[in-house]
Amino acid sequence: MITEINFGNFKYFNIDGGYYFSDAGAAMGVFPRALWENKIDLDSKYRMKFNLNLGLIVTESTKILIDTGIGNRISEKEKKIYNPSDYRLFDSLKSLNIKPEEINYVVLTHLHFDHAGGIVSTLNGEDKLTFPNAIHLIQKEEWETAKSPDELNKAAYNFKKHLALLESKGNYKLIDG
Repeated sequence: MITEINFGNFKYFNIDGGYYFSDAGAAMGVFPRALWENKIDLDSKYRMKFNLNLGLIVTESTKILIDTGIGNRISEKEKKIYNPSDYRLFDSLKSLNIKPEEINYVVLTHLHFDHAGGIVSTLNGEDKLTFPNAIHLIQKEEWETAKSPDELNKAAYNFKKHLALLESKGNYKLIDG
């Protein structure tokens, strides 16, 4: 489902990128399970559903995508862990008559797989930048953490899978501050 908000000189769209399931305990942090387990829907593995809501800003001359979702390069192991839906971003953009090549900027809020996994897509059996003409805007500190994560952050980032092609193509700009 796509929600549109018209601001006069630009439009904002809430784009459906699909969904995935993840450990509810990790999502709830320090809150004891007794406080939340009866208030949210959980699957048999105590995972909760997370919708991949992506933003799209459209002006007369510019299209800005906010985050890319999980993408379509999920391994079999990741499918078992996250039980994701099909990647819906392409269909969502198509319903707005927007081609991936028309996206000018991709703003990445951070580089975890559920926000940045769609930077690269497998198309016709080949890995390619999903938005080949876009400049990807990324916080410098986040980029550095993704390239060299410490033990705490290692599981959250996959530079080789999601970012190395972007780095080699040079379609990004690091923002410091």
